[in-house]
Amino acid sequence: MLRAAGGRGLAILLVALAPRPAGAQCDASVKPAPGEVGYKKRPYACEGMYVGLQSAPVGVQVVSLVRGSLRYGKDSPSDSVLYVKARPNVARLDPEVRVIGRARQANLHWALDGSVRVDSQMLWNLRTVVKPMDLDSGKIGVYGLAKRRGPDGSLGGPIFVPLEITRARTAGGTEPVELIVRVPLAAELCWSAHQPGTPRPVATTTTCEPRVRPIDGNADGYFRIVIPPQPEGEHQLAIRWRPRGTHAFGRPVHLSIYFW
Repeated sequence: MLRAAGGRGLAILLVALAPRPAGAQCDASVKPAPGEVGYKKRPYACEGMYVGLQSAPVGVQVVSLVRGSLRYGKDSPSDSVLYVKARPNVARLDPEVRVIGRARQANLHWALDGSVRVDSQMLWNLRTVVKPMDLDSGKIGVYGLAKRRGPDGSLGGPIFVPLEITRARTAGGTEPVELIVRVPLAAELCWSAHQPGTPRPVATTTTCEPRVRPIDGNADGYFRIVIPPQPEGEHQLAIRWRPRGTHAFGRPVHLSIYFW
């Protein structure tokens, strides 16, 4: 799971980022729930429900990062399979992108762990877990995670990659990117984006725009950020939040995202 720590010296905490051999994508720390819908290896990825509670992060937790949004009709036979794609510049990123899925509700224990190459797609079978568990698209999220590629071909630190999830093999377009984050103690947050090498926006504890309120009907600190189309390349997204019961926004947490 991917989290960002809060407090002084804010940093992104990346867990289990070591390369995983093909066919061994399941998270060994996840205890599967009993039955056919329990978390386990599937033909397309590891997916399922799990048991046990995980400690909630104090800072920012990325839950979903998709181009457009994650949309499917839970009762439509035509939405039984979705195509998951990532299209970053293969010269700058490792062509193998991890596909990570997590719930958008604190008490919903669902996980998806797979991978997709930039020249292919992952066929996500909704009939395996999503439909039997009645998981509509407002309950779950997915995001991509890749490794940077240096000029000499060496692999560096991780970076978020928006995923494209469609009902058909063909895709494309310049839709905004939807980012879902969880900040359990936040009343509202704000964000700004810039490319490395350009000046960062000036921010204070009171001037913070645009402001985002929690998703309607969700009291667990989940926020939806809509990012307009950006130039291709790496961007730094700064997220600041105002804790409940206070009036000032704290120091920012920075997320590295590769837009395409």
